[in-house]
Amino acid sequence: MLTEDQIHHFRVFGFIVLRQVLNVEETEKLGRLAHAIWTAELGHPPVEDEHVSIAPFLELHPATLPLIEDDRFYTPMVQLLGRDMIWSGSEGVQGTMTRRPFHHWHADRPGPQELGYLRIKIMMYLDPMRKDAGALRVIPGSHRSPFHEELAPFQQRHGLDDPAFFGSPGSEVPCHPVETDPGDAVVFNQSLYHAVYGKAGRRRYVALKYAVRPTSDAHLASIKRLSPYALDPHERIVQSESPRLRAMVTGIEDLRARAEALPVSPSCSSTYPRGLNRVLAPFPAADADTLFHGNDEYLAVPRPVAPGSRGLPDQVHDLILLVIRDRDFHAYLGREGNIDFLSPVESPAVGGAAVPRHPGQGHAGDAFLDERVPDVVELLRSDDGYDQFHGSDVS
Repeated sequence: MLTEDQIHHFRVFGFIVLRQVLNVEETEKLGRLAHAIWTAELGHPPVEDEHVSIAPFLELHPATLPLIEDDRFYTPMVQLLGRDMIWSGSEGVQGTMTRRPFHHWHADRPGPQELGYLRIKIMMYLDPMRKDAGALRVIPGSHRSPFHEELAPFQQRHGLDDPAFFGSPGSEVPCHPVETDPGDAVVFNQSLYHAVYGKAGRRRYVALKYAVRPTSDAHLASIKRLSPYALDPHERIVQSESPRLRAMVTGIEDLRARAEALPVSPSCSSTYPRGLNRVLAPFPAADADTLFHGNDEYLAVPRPVAPGSRGLPDQVHDLILLVIRDRDFHAYLGREGNIDFLSPVESPAVGGAAVPRHPGQGHAGDAFLDERVPDVVELLRSDDGYDQFHGSDVS
């Protein structure tokens, strides 16, 4: 149970740290179970430098499911979100998707329209995290207006390779580094600005997400745009006999129906493929209702193909799913000679662009880009509204 001071700290600064909420034995057990889930999903044990990101995660194993309703997490969430809160899914991550040692400053739920709807993420790192070696950094109070709005330029720049944040490198932005040891839990408001620098090695974590039960169309539109998985809970929770788990998903079908009935806009559509959370992200054109960007979670909404239009073909969903499963591909760099391609890394050998990786050079279990890529990339390239692929990484 949180103290009044902890509750006040969370409301004012946007985060709290629960030290040694899991003991050594529990932390080691969670690590073993996480490894088992990653292995089952990959088809092989993850190697030291391999990235794997799975969501939902805790829902996939009966031995990890109880963590969602464990008093040490559930009770603080009730205190902060209310007893009628909803479950918003879990994540299990090892390594760094883009193989870059940073994830620049951003908020998971950015913008003044998001500040009135509280969503919380709990991070449990399974390895020691220090300021310059992968620890989460936060800007205290950045979840509150007007400070949040003042940091909007950070959100716009966080996908760049080497951005300046008010003239400073990301690693030098004034912040609070949340250094943790295995067993600690970091609880933060998802509208809080945060970043990571010095990522290396396995860097394993498990995340739990909870949210206030939506009560307005604005809440549902936000969920629909940024976290649609919250309206499609895993069957293990839906079919659970636990009163706590069942309570968090009770009424979800009605909420999903309400969300799907909301008017479609360029920033919100219900026609995304379920389970998709990272895709090609454009800067939407006025005549486009297709791919769009919603912070670090991206949705795909193919525009209907009409005679004479430049709409995306039906296969774009398959392509997007293929791309997001290949964690080395993180940027669309356009044309090199007569070839358009998606790029895994920047390569000085080809003037800052890079050639796609060939099958056989990656890790087992990766999905590789197929023959359709040049055609679809050319199509995207021909539409001025779609000019960049942002590989999303998580904190």
